[in-house]
Amino acid sequence: MLPYWIMFLLPAVLAGAAGPRKVKRQDRTLSIKLDGAILLVFVAIFVMIGFRFNVGGDWNNYAGHVEFARDMTFAEARDMGDPGYWVLVVIGVKSGLGILFVNLIASFIFTIGLVAYCGSMSRPFLALTCALPYLVVVVAMGYTRQSMAIGLVMLGLALLRRGGIYSFVLLALCGALFHKSAVVIIPIVAILRSRNRALKFLFAGAAGAAGYMTLVSDSLDHFMVHYVQAGYQSSGTLIRLVMNAIPAALFMMFHKRMDISGYERQLDLILSLLSLAALVGFFTTSASTALDRLALYLIPVQLFVFSRMPDVLARKAANKQPVVLGIIFYHALIMYVWLNYAANSYAWRPYFSYLW
Repeated sequence: MLPYWIMFLLPAVLAGAAGPRKVKRQDRTLSIKLDGAILLVFVAIFVMIGFRFNVGGDWNNYAGHVEFARDMTFAEARDMGDPGYWVLVVIGVKSGLGILFVNLIASFIFTIGLVAYCGSMSRPFLALTCALPYLVVVVAMGYTRQSMAIGLVMLGLALLRRGGIYSFVLLALCGALFHKSAVVIIPIVAILRSRNRALKFLFAGAAGAAGYMTLVSDSLDHFMVHYVQAGYQSSGTLIRLVMNAIPAALFMMFHKRMDISGYERQLDLILSLLSLAALVGFFTTSASTALDRLALYLIPVQLFVFSRMPDVLARKAANKQPVVLGIIFYHALIMYVWLNYAANSYAWRPYFSYLW
């Protein structure tokens, strides 16, 4: 498990040493930080995800996709569900790299989105540290298709914080080419754009219906039958929903203390409310696996809120550092518990790579 801890410690050490960024743009948002240190973290995460071998709970399924696509044409790949993913699989087969090619592209897309999103935070290395235990290790190394969709959504969210509405929608739609569930995040744009509360709900419903009709109707029927109607219980769903709900609740409590633009505040308020609603839905519906999958797009709430907490809870610089260390310890504990005690963590241990 040493490679996981090295990957975790790299941004954690940088988070412990760095203070908050304060130089803001005219719209009161921060520019996306891309310096040598953050690029080093990018390379470490990209290599760990992209060059992994036989790591992740669905590894055999994805390897099976490569075998299934041996004689597949690009036209046939285009007609498959999640066509962007299947085109990558076909390219992997034709190039002779197979699953390695797919994983490298998926890792690049995911890591670009992660670094762009965290790089827009006041404490980018702390945000990256918060992403490691679950979003990187579990999601990016376990759900190849959805990791690409999440990466594109995070890139879109980084731009949406600066008012890039059309860029966000375009990136979310591109994400839907790899995993159609990405369209569920698009309705937040309709909510953001409307000042009338009734219209917010109307626009959100219309946007969601449009996304359903154009992109997910066929595969969502399968999704509903196998996950919702069957009442399938995803292992650890409650824990993952609580992980989103905790920072969501913290945001609701402390958002007025956060030095962020009004647009960012509104965006994170929506994401926080959705995170809390997902937790309520776990107890009031039988759609635990559906909520589990869809809640993956709400994980950015964790990164934003926890990276802001040191500056919210402490005013003096000397008092902020213990909060930073506490957040790092909390996420280190999450990774330790998951790697050692999660029901399916055996699929991640030990870590194997094509590079060694």
